[in-house]
Amino acid sequence: MMFQPEVGSFLIVGLPGETVRVPVHQVVDRDTVFISLDVQPVGKQHFYRRGDIVAVQRNHGALGETWDAVDERLMAAREVARNRKKTHAAKPRK
Repeated sequence: MMFQPEVGSFLIVGLPGETVRVPVHQVVDRDTVFISLDVQPVGKQHFYRRGDIVAVQRNHGALGETWDAVDERLMAAREVARNRKKTHAAKPRK
């Protein structure tokens, strides 16, 4: 059974250059959540700060399951693409 995050539970999240343990702020779906940075990140490879709400996604790799920060513009583009697919699938063909 796959771990399902819940609001208030904690995740270990990979930010560029560091890993932090943070609480889940909002669950979008089984593979995407928003986390609240309640710690002060120290990595120099990103611009995340304490108090930021960051989108993270579940990834499956050689080391197993990981949760990594996702560019919110990329998430928005994926959502637009998903909605277009739904719209095209719902339209009757002529």
